[in-house]
Amino acid sequence: MVKKEEVTSFFEEKLTILGLNDREKTDFITFWAPKMDVKDYYYINFPNEIFDSLHPLTVSPRPDSIQRVFMVYEGLDEKVNVKQQPLTPFSRSGFSVIEWGGSEIEG
Repeated sequence: MVKKEEVTSFFEEKLTILGLNDREKTDFITFWAPKMDVKDYYYINFPNEIFDSLHPLTVSPRPDSIQRVFMVYEGLDEKVNVKQQPLTPFSRSGFSVIEWGGSEIEG
């Protein structure tokens, strides 16, 4: 659960853990943060394991490391108590493929 005013700093922290570099973080934040300026709070989740199983990715030649960052979010008028999502740190190795995207949960 993230306050509207804290969305950018939230993304900076979480995307760093997820292994995005400065340019990738800037691109992600530039695209998504302006969409999160309507509601007071945002529920933000990165269901990357589920996303991988639903949308497999094949790259040739095979990369040394792949990181797919998929975010879902929902704008809320009031804060809801949720557990903080544990994120698995990602380190690049050799030829890396980085994919990012997301979707709004419309209630």
